[in-house]
Amino acid sequence: MEKGAKKKTTTKKVATKKPAAKKKAATKMATPEIQKVTKKKTVVKPKINQTECRYCYHEFDDGIIVCPHCKRSQKDKTGMIVIAILSVILVFCLIANYFIDKHFDTDPTETQYKERAPLVSYEDMINRAATLRGTNVSVRGVVTKVDGEDTGESNLMTVTMNINMFEDGEPQPITFDYEDMDFSSGIMVGKIMTVFGEYTQLNGSTPHIEARFVEFGK
Repeated sequence: MEKGAKKKTTTKKVATKKPAAKKKAATKMATPEIQKVTKKKTVVKPKINQTECRYCYHEFDDGIIVCPHCKRSQKDKTGMIVIAILSVILVFCLIANYFIDKHFDTDPTETQYKERAPLVSYEDMINRAATLRGTNVSVRGVVTKVDGEDTGESNLMTVTMNINMFEDGEPQPITFDYEDMDFSSGIMVGKIMTVFGEYTQLNGSTPHIEARFVEFGK
């Protein structure tokens, strides 16, 4: 009975010691593996500012001129648009002013009309007839013939005048029509006068003027 009791105690001791030994060995083997693990370094990329496309509203890196999504330029074109609008307005004003001057021009005063009518020569009216026709001019000479008609309201006159003021020169005749509204401009043969009016036509070699104002002794 004592031998049997010893065997049982021996079995119990072995059974309790072996699992403990295995566990300890497993712990020793696992410890070096844990120590070999190293921490990985995380790289932090620098943050780039984002901007929003003014047309498609997608975001992209700041500093890019053309949107990578809609391919439209992000440059501010406000200045160019303002300049373009002002240019169009200026051109419109110039065109409007031209038509107003041409069709709705206010009647100039006598002084203004005379200032805008340059003195021209007989040769100018002959050689530059196409250029001068329809423009305001002035001529100076001596009256050689007067034909008049009293309409009751005004005195209509067709006057011939020699604008060659030299006695030994060839005559340079021109004609002009003039309406004396208040019968105050008595035009007589031999008078020296200056005529201001529109050069209308060239009858053969005789220029014709529609007179607006006349001055005597000038």
